[in-house]
Amino acid sequence: MMKALSIKQPWASLIAHGIKDIENRTWKTHFRGRIYIHASASGMTVCFDGEQREVLKQLEKPIDITPLSAIIGEVEIIDCVINHPSIWAEKTDFSQEDPTTIWNWVLSNPVLYEKPILNVKGKLSFWEPDIDIVECIGCKGKFNYEEMKQDESEENFCTKCWEEMSPVMIKETKECNDRDKLSEFGKVVTVKQSDNDFEFLIRDGFSQKFDNTMACMKVCLEIAKGYSYVKKCITEDNKFHLILTKEIKSYDSSC
Repeated sequence: MMKALSIKQPWASLIAHGIKDIENRTWKTHFRGRIYIHASASGMTVCFDGEQREVLKQLEKPIDITPLSAIIGEVEIIDCVINHPSIWAEKTDFSQEDPTTIWNWVLSNPVLYEKPILNVKGKLSFWEPDIDIVECIGCKGKFNYEEMKQDESEENFCTKCWEEMSPVMIKETKECNDRDKLSEFGKVVTVKQSDNDFEFLIRDGFSQKFDNTMACMKVCLEIAKGYSYVKKCITEDNKFHLILTKEIKSYDSSC
């Protein structure tokens, strides 16, 4: 499982947004790789220096630093040095008699989650979240597994993607099941539904025998619930073409 690091606001958000490329610590790390960015339960008052203020002034919109006790994104630790040239690196003054060494953790490839994973309690040093964080198959964002939806294939969807994609998936599943039901009668070419009509077209392998035609018609009527009237019906060897409608307008039959 990927580890997390608790960082106080506003630093956590500045890192997730790709603005701050250094995390300053009094201890050295040999860890290299991706971590979750966890915004601590409390923030801190920060006094930015001149260069940092200039960078922040150039942002198109203010950074949201409100998420607390939340996993807000990911970042990669690629190095750990002293006195990195970044404007975000705190420096170690070796001219002092007993300097406090500040280690600059060099960060890269940040990812800001569209929606923070809230109510996550942090810990000291590196730690592993006690929740399952999984990727949404739709938007590719990361979310708490317990708050996600799963389809029949056990793919995970965030709430937003589920609301948008669920009707489409239900329709696709139904169309697939409908084709399976009709496949015993021949090669299914068309199973198409519109507001007023429901069309079926079966070709190669279809037999015009009466019992077979009636059985196929019965399956079509079960599939097209609410479409009770025959608008068009053509049956011949290797072809069954049926259009059902919700109301009688015309009738074309070669049955």
